[in-house]
Amino acid sequence: MLQNVVPVITTASESYGITSIEEFARKLITKIMNPELLSKVNAELLRGDCVEVHGLTALPAWVKGNYKLIGDCKYKIYVLDEEQKTDFAENVLILKKLKLSIGVGSKRGADTKLIKYAVLDVLDRLDVSIDRVDVIASVHENIKNVAEELGIRFMLVPLSDIGKFRSNDDCLTPPSEALTRLGVMGVAEPLALIAGGPTARLIMRKVVYDGEVTIAVAAHE
Repeated sequence: MLQNVVPVITTASESYGITSIEEFARKLITKIMNPELLSKVNAELLRGDCVEVHGLTALPAWVKGNYKLIGDCKYKIYVLDEEQKTDFAENVLILKKLKLSIGVGSKRGADTKLIKYAVLDVLDRLDVSIDRVDVIASVHENIKNVAEELGIRFMLVPLSDIGKFRSNDDCLTPPSEALTRLGVMGVAEPLALIAGGPTARLIMRKVVYDGEVTIAVAAHE
């Protein structure tokens, strides 16, 4: 029955101008580890009662509802890094931060300064820090210099691997005629998914910079 209840609560939260827990978790790019608490915590917010948030230095500007960083609240949310323990009381909803993988598509010889700017820009758009990024992937070896400069692991992916890649992720941008002729679904988006592994899901479709560079981002466990 819980599966039938959660969407109703979520819809009610949105209709009252309250950020539901599901939306809160999605925008923070986290995974809800104990979803059985969702209906109770959402209901708490609907009643106007507070929910205490731990693991953030400040509440994001987009949050609506009685979320508090400090308060004597019945329910609490802990936003945790991947390596932290998850053994908490029954009134604690756990959100585990997902790692990010960035796919970089670029023309051969593209300016590495533009590539670095593009990577930092997408992170700014997502409102996440660079330490959330696990890997940068490209078909070009020179992108390794950008990754090293940013302190991020680099993965070189052969174009043939992109050609073999298949995904059920419905967020993928339909390939252009040029990409179809090359026999690939895309470049930046498949790279982000390949680098993230089997749990990766696209959270930002490719963004084009100056017609030279494309950046896509996936989240993974």
